[in-house]
Amino acid sequence: MTKILMIAADGTAIDHLDYAMFRMKEEGFDLTVAAPEKRPLKTTTHWGAPDKHLYYVERPGYTVTPDAAFRDIDPAAYDALLVRG
Repeated sequence: MTKILMIAADGTAIDHLDYAMFRMKEEGFDLTVAAPEKRPLKTTTHWGAPDKHLYYVERPGYTVTPDAAFRDIDPAAYDALLVRG
């Protein structure tokens, strides 16, 4: 099974994190989400203003707990690094 590492931190856009996380798991990849510390992360969501394509308001998202802290990760154990965004 292909092992994929995805990184996240406080302020990660939840739509980028969720979509990538669920799609990789649906496809059967062994996904690990790593963060600077293994503690609940505060994510964000971006709301577009009406009729303004370049203006967004950042709002709190929900809390996500990563699988591991960076210090616990051996990069050589993974086949790919998923960079979302």
